[in-house]
Amino acid sequence: MTTVCAIEHAACETLGIIAEVLKEEGIRIKRVRSHRGEPIPQHTAEFGGLIVMGGPMGVHEQDRYPFLRQELRLLERALCETKPILGICLGSQLLAAALGSTVRKGIQKEIGWHTVTLARSAAHDTLWSGLAASFTAYHWHGDIFDLARGCRGLAWSESTDCQAFSHSGSAYGILFHMEVTEKIIGGMIKKFRRELEEARLDPCAILAGARDSLPQLQRIGKTVFRRWARLVTGRDLQKPSALQITVKRVYEAPDPEDGTRFLVDRLWPRGLKKESLQLAGWLKEAAPSNELRQWFHHDFAKWAEFRHRYFAELDGCSEAWQPILRAAAGGPVCLLFSAQDTVRNNAVVLREYLMTRANDV
Repeated sequence: MTTVCAIEHAACETLGIIAEVLKEEGIRIKRVRSHRGEPIPQHTAEFGGLIVMGGPMGVHEQDRYPFLRQELRLLERALCETKPILGICLGSQLLAAALGSTVRKGIQKEIGWHTVTLARSAAHDTLWSGLAASFTAYHWHGDIFDLARGCRGLAWSESTDCQAFSHSGSAYGILFHMEVTEKIIGGMIKKFRRELEEARLDPCAILAGARDSLPQLQRIGKTVFRRWARLVTGRDLQKPSALQITVKRVYEAPDPEDGTRFLVDRLWPRGLKKESLQLAGWLKEAAPSNELRQWFHHDFAKWAEFRHRYFAELDGCSEAWQPILRAAAGGPVCLLFSAQDTVRNNAVVLREYLMTRANDV
């Protein structure tokens, strides 16, 4: 049975209906309650997916709450390993930060029941396709973020441009709350009453809004969470893209299942002859610039910034990577790299970038 790691930051902000859905899908939950001092896992190998829930703290408070820094590292590892990720509220902010976005305070807090509208891209998304174009959602956040490079915006509200996003078809951030129950809403009102007073909001109005809007929100939430759970299990899953692009260390033997093979390093791999690699091409211009490659030097702490800078370089050299997309339109493609690190290298980032450009095929 698959296990998902779920990190909670406040006693009142639990998994809610997410837990119900995971149980129905046969997925175990390893809860980590950071507010109780429970240690944050350092690795994701034992988990099929990662969930990071909401909380009253902010991404910028890592000195006050050191576990946030540990969660960012865990998110970065899960992203490198393309594990399914679900970030709710604070969790979405942490995911955005791990992807290179800046999390900042909004003009005002968005608390209570407000309309969320799905973006056009949601119609083709694995989790969001076929759902209502707009609906009333439950909100409780003060911080916002811009869409990180390489991500797809999925929803917005009148006061917040990015309410939901995806990355590489496996990582999802949702700023609003679909997991809530009446009990969770009541607990948040009680725990964070001072925020309501500061914002001059009536708790009774929020509770009344739950009676009107919670049933539909939960129906939508259960659909989205069940689809995410099936990313974890792989059952009944529609792939977000028909492209079949894999990455492989160049020193591994060629395999017929590789399909069309491209070397995507700036430098030729040591000790190998061209005829032994069965290459369709050496796309050195699609590799990171020498300056970026030397700056990164496979430093884990620089990974998120490396991805951000490499995406920017790829935006400016479409002619270099277009041959890969053209080949992928006709069958499997394999991107070859020589780095020893098999999860943090340029081929992994290039694949992520190309999957976001699937519509360019």
